[in-house]
Amino acid sequence: MRFMRTWDLQSSDPLSLFLAADARLCSPDYTDDQIWELALGGGDPPAMALESMLGLRAVYLRIFPVFAVGSRPVHDPADFVSPPMVRGFAPNYLRIECEPSKGLAATCEYWVPESHGLAGRITLRASGGDPVRGELRLAGILRPSTEGTCFAGVAAGPLIGTYLRGRTMNFHPVIVMAGASGVGRGTIPSLKTALEADPSRPQSVRWAFACRSSAEESLTLARSLLDRDWDGEIARIELTNESLLEIETGRRDWDAVLAFSQTAAVQSMVGPTAYLPHSSPVAGRDPQRGFSLRGDGGDYPPGWSGAGLCDLLMVLPVWALVKPEMAKDLLRNYLETARDGLPDARPGAGKQRSGLLAPPLLAQTAWRALGGREDTGFLEALWPMVDRYLDAWFDPSHDRDQDGAPEWDRIDSLGPEAAPMFARENPWDGWIQPAEVESPSLAALLLGECYAATRMASRCGAADRAQHWRRRAEDVRRALERMDSGGGYRTVDRVTHESGPGRKLWEGKSLELADCAVTLEKPARLLLRCAGGTETQPSARQGSSARAGVRAVLRGKNAQGKECEEEFSGMQFGWKGGSGACISRTVWTRVDSIHTEGPSAEATFRLEVPDLRREDLLHFLPLWSREVSPAQGDKFFARLTAPDGYSTPSGLRFVPSPDPAAGKEPADGVWMVWNMLMGEAAIRYGKESLALDWIDRWMRTLAISLRNDRSFRSCYSPESGAGSGPRNSLQGIFPVGLFLATLGVHPVSSSRVWVGGRSIFPFPVKIRYKGMILTRLEDTLQVEFPSGVRREFRGTRRTLIDSERD
Repeated sequence: MRFMRTWDLQSSDPLSLFLAADARLCSPDYTDDQIWELALGGGDPPAMALESMLGLRAVYLRIFPVFAVGSRPVHDPADFVSPPMVRGFAPNYLRIECEPSKGLAATCEYWVPESHGLAGRITLRASGGDPVRGELRLAGILRPSTEGTCFAGVAAGPLIGTYLRGRTMNFHPVIVMAGASGVGRGTIPSLKTALEADPSRPQSVRWAFACRSSAEESLTLARSLLDRDWDGEIARIELTNESLLEIETGRRDWDAVLAFSQTAAVQSMVGPTAYLPHSSPVAGRDPQRGFSLRGDGGDYPPGWSGAGLCDLLMVLPVWALVKPEMAKDLLRNYLETARDGLPDARPGAGKQRSGLLAPPLLAQTAWRALGGREDTGFLEALWPMVDRYLDAWFDPSHDRDQDGAPEWDRIDSLGPEAAPMFARENPWDGWIQPAEVESPSLAALLLGECYAATRMASRCGAADRAQHWRRRAEDVRRALERMDSGGGYRTVDRVTHESGPGRKLWEGKSLELADCAVTLEKPARLLLRCAGGTETQPSARQGSSARAGVRAVLRGKNAQGKECEEEFSGMQFGWKGGSGACISRTVWTRVDSIHTEGPSAEATFRLEVPDLRREDLLHFLPLWSREVSPAQGDKFFARLTAPDGYSTPSGLRFVPSPDPAAGKEPADGVWMVWNMLMGEAAIRYGKESLALDWIDRWMRTLAISLRNDRSFRSCYSPESGAGSGPRNSLQGIFPVGLFLATLGVHPVSSSRVWVGGRSIFPFPVKIRYKGMILTRLEDTLQVEFPSGVRREFRGTRRTLIDSERD
């Protein structure tokens, strides 16, 4: 049986061997999703073991084969004659080949048909001329996380036979094996069967695992999996995975990274649920996650509590290829869970909602969901919500000064990476409230969204709204111009529209009356910080009563030169732990005195001009929205790659190296979504050599992570490439859509493909998709369709190649 590609990956290669229920073939259970990972060696005892934690219900659960041929049983791959080799993989399937002892070859297959069950098949062949006799054992080790019992053999009579059963919490995992003759010898629980492999007659042994809330349910499910038609099921998996791109670059690591990236993107999908009508992605589908003790997902971490549009930017290009209708379903979730017609930023499958308006990316992701296809019905269904929510961004609750440049609402409005300017981790660093400033990142995204909404309105026959969004785009463009300092875009105060450098004016303790006598160079609103002592903790321990005990009075002159006074109360502050900050309502030109009161004598205060000139990678989003002239774009790309800029061996770091947050996670990390947008910008501005250099760095970084950690991570260290955050994270995959953009190729179906521009790679790249073979080099594309029709295209003009039309 041929998979799309036969691999020969060993433990020294980039690997990500996670297994999970595939949303294309079943409905993964959001609240009880059992996820596995295959280890090719190591552990206690060392083995080629399939491992899980059952969503933290188990400290560990391991299932592995033991080959008893000759004098001693073998389970450690280090003792195999030939080590395990990964030959085929899919989101819910793995095929491994090895030679555990001389003359005996084994093919081990693992398949996850649904969230509560796992099936395996071991095919044994005599690789020499003589038959091989012995014993095959399937060992299972379960260590419950709380109360429970380890695996033990259970003899259930002739109809059911012997099986392994354990208990963790109120769940009962079982392992069954077809033809099991009893429990194997040794201290590790195992099932055994005779090993009889002849040169002309391979031996096939099937087994299954299930974990449900009763032993009877588990046993029923496990035995039903044994009865499934393995060859038919694997053929179905193979057919389904023809829609994944098989990419051959001639670079072994690149091919593996691209293949595992697609697998992780598909594995990210769970649901649907009672609260979210379609499947949705989660970040970090790994063995530690997937079980909700509450039973509704309300106790899940942020990565499992709702996906944002930035997450969709990573997975939509894959889903638009593998199952176009499900790609559109990702946006239909926003449509069908909207409140008052407005989409939440991160609707969760367990009814979680962020309470934030979705960032201005909805129309832009809609076009990506289509993947080059036409679907007027989908656009018409989505259009009214796009129109309403984009209008909402310009109402006074978001555009507080009604100048056409809205403000972010919270530090997590866009995604998990808070700009250091807004971050609250260090009481004397950042802490500016997003609603008090206008950001070039939001302006750039709004500009791109207005363009996308204009296009959508025109397609849906709403000419008047198309004109409306053209005018709005002009308003945003003018606002973005105000943020342009000539050398880059800066965050500006929403009242003064100035972007000043930070400056400390005064620092002292509670119950002080200080004469400052400070004149400001430019009128500015001021930031007052308060930090409680180790025993005060004004927000964490004493709550609102302690916050109410925080008070400060500032006296001086305002922007009109008039004597004035402003009082700050604790309830106006934004708090985290024992620290808080508040920005003044008054625009000051001079500060004469400050009087402070805190919940204790240990409380400290600091008054400063906030530093609005701090920069991060999001300040370069105007490049992505194509609002920067080519000449200015050259300067921006030069700043990105400068020695004191953002370029690192791993990719583009989130903050420049001189920033105080450099070297501190997660602000200093390499986040693939922002690197993807900068890569797309480089392609748009014709920076092919730069894009190629970045891709090479990203590929090296992800290959390092897959070698050392066996997983994609949320973000990566700028220098070492080490990952952090959840394992098997969709946020850390290589963006397949960007790779296609660098080729200038986008498959639509088995008979149609878009081509335009030229490949940035100096070597040919071959892609197989649904039986279609594409070979791309520079401005030439050779296409072989499944029907046998061949086409060759040369040029850079965007063209749709169709097998049925010349």
